Amino acid sequence: MGLALLVGCSETAQGPGEGTATGLLEMTGGPHGSDARPTSGTVTFIGSAGHEVTTSASADGSFRATLTPGKYTVTGTSPNFDAGRRECVADAPIRVHAGEGISVNVICHRR
Repeated sequence: MGLALLVGCSETAQGPGEGTATGLLEMTGGPHGSDARPTSGTVTFIGSAGHEVTTSASADGSFRATLTPGKYTVTGTSPNFDAGRRECVADAPIRVHAGEGISVNVICHRR
């Protein structure tokens, strides 16, 4: 007799009138020649209309958020970057459109 184990995971589905933002939370800097390194943490999208959405970045730095259309400032924090006390930032605000996806990287710049 065999035993089967099914494990599922769910993603927030994009509903009508929503868009999706995906990307990486990364640390840069350090010794000369160091590449950007993905890191876990939290990514926050602050919309121009005042609403805020927060999502988690996994150990490989990847994150995904379902957002209503609009302009967003994107920031993040990581326990691996100044114990989460310093803010990580995207290069520029993003604009989310209904039914579309956008990619954004959030960078923790070491000095």
